[in-house]
Amino acid sequence: MITRYTKVKPYSHAGVPTWLKWVVIIVCLVILISLIYFTYLYHTILQDKTDGFAETQAYVLKNTNITEIEDITRFQADQGYTIVLGKAKDQKEQYVFVPEKKGAKTVVIDAKKTKEKQDIINQWQKQCDQCKLVKVTPAMIDEKPLWEVTYWQGSDNYIMDYLSIYDGDRFEQIRLKSMFN
Repeated sequence: MITRYTKVKPYSHAGVPTWLKWVVIIVCLVILISLIYFTYLYHTILQDKTDGFAETQAYVLKNTNITEIEDITRFQADQGYTIVLGKAKDQKEQYVFVPEKKGAKTVVIDAKKTKEKQDIINQWQKQCDQCKLVKVTPAMIDEKPLWEVTYWQGSDNYIMDYLSIYDGDRFEQIRLKSMFN
């Protein structure tokens, strides 16, 4: 009886085609590059959102009675504004509407002369008890200081209500209706 010994080949990747290896490598590279790109894009968008706030803060501290800044927001209509809420030397709160357009007039309003944000929210809740509030921020349209109240009415109506910052009277309302749910 003759016994044959066969030579055992070492483990090989002969079962995985070469083209499949390259497809997997390329897909992984595309995913990695996409992640890097979207991370960069996200950080750029966040930076743009607050871009210019430091300059506005320095301008307000230098050119107004404000000594302490509590909040900075941005509002864009026909003309963009950076809006600062701060305290003056006498501890009175003031809103400062700084236009982005050079040479335009900066508007300073004592907070005591305005309707408080919480009063605006309470007024809104009485008018729309089934709505979901998104935010209430100061705004400026046609050189009129306003409160911008944004909210959802139902699941398909997004509403931006612009109310006078002084008495809460409606200046303008924009309704957007979702076409696809």
